[in-house]
Amino acid sequence: HHHREAWECIVSNDDDAHLDELDVFSRFLVLYERVNALPRVRIVHTGAEKDERGFFPETILPLPCRVGCVTPLPNVEHDTDKVDFSFASSVLPDVHCSYNVVDDSMSILTSSVKAEKLFTSRCNHEVLGEVILTESLVNIQGEEIELQQLRFSLPVDKDNDTHVPMTLIGSRSVGLKEWVLNAEKKPMAPTLLTAYGSYGEITEADWQPEHYPLLMRGWVVGLVHVRGGGELGRTWHHAARAEKKHKSVSDLDRCAEWVVQSGIAHPQQLAGEADSAGGFLFASAANRNPHLWAALVLRVGFFDPLTSMLDTSLPLTTQDFHEWGNPLDDEDVFRSLLSLSPYYNLQPTQGYPSVFLTAGMEDYRVPYWQVAKFMARLRQSQHKELSEELSDGHHHHHHHH
Repeated sequence: HHHREAWECIVSNDDDAHLDELDVFSRFLVLYERVNALPRVRIVHTGAEKDERGFFPETILPLPCRVGCVTPLPNVEHDTDKVDFSFASSVLPDVHCSYNVVDDSMSILTSSVKAEKLFTSRCNHEVLGEVILTESLVNIQGEEIELQQLRFSLPVDKDNDTHVPMTLIGSRSVGLKEWVLNAEKKPMAPTLLTAYGSYGEITEADWQPEHYPLLMRGWVVGLVHVRGGGELGRTWHHAARAEKKHKSVSDLDRCAEWVVQSGIAHPQQLAGEADSAGGFLFASAANRNPHLWAALVLRVGFFDPLTSMLDTSLPLTTQDFHEWGNPLDDEDVFRSLLSLSPYYNLQPTQGYPSVFLTAGMEDYRVPYWQVAKFMARLRQSQHKELSEELSDGHHHHHHHH
């Protein structure tokens, strides 16, 4: 490993592509990438001759839709001609894709990988200006629903040089496509937004069965891919880390305001849901702009990052300095966390949205008292009904980190 000259470059570098996963076979490599927050699967034919630049020939695979996420399936044979992966989007339950390298053919099994009686009979996408529209017909236990998904990017700063990707999903009856074609046709739908925006985690536009009952009832569900996440690679994560953490909050606030101003969301019916660090994000945004939100569901929310980061006896504090900054050493980080902390910035008179909070009694990532403390201060300031649920751990409520 000391001799640089012993290494050879076999894949051309693409600065816009971020590598998520890699599968290595005897005659080809599979690169699972993300370009502009969209999935891409690239085959590198290492068994073939190199071209004049010294690179192997490549094939970009056709995916069922442009917007969504790819998950490699267990490809256990090393010496094989085919690779299997699953593809899902917010309007397409996971389908099994199998690509044959020799005859360049893709077969797609349309019934869901994960559930019985769930399949997609149609899925197609088109580009309308800056918007990628995906339409699908999904059959759930014999019941059909037509879904539409929009993917676009919103300018969030004065210079218009930062654009935050958003994914909006609704049933056909909501009229997202009509709105794209004619902005006067406003859906004015009850709307649920979700986001995370920390640790370079990606808020995937994948199939979420729990959103289905809302979509059936005419809701719009929106994913806001704020800075601090990994949707646009490492720079996107680092753009809202430590003393820049406020960027993820302002991204959410700006996008949520836009969803209402654009007429997609009904102004009195905007809700948010999030887990853990996402709870910090929404609660912080609600402190800035409480009248925007009607309701928030925040599971095991990280409501007081400042106190946590000052307490190095907590198991995750020192490794979390990379994400939240170290307020013990850096005054800018201290001031930034103080100004963002959902707990410290609750104002008595501001008319906070209705809130449902959960905490885990055995949760060592977000101690339950942090949620209880936030709840107590919120009750004190609002004098209204709020509900809270305590369970045993952090993973009971959600899957990531």
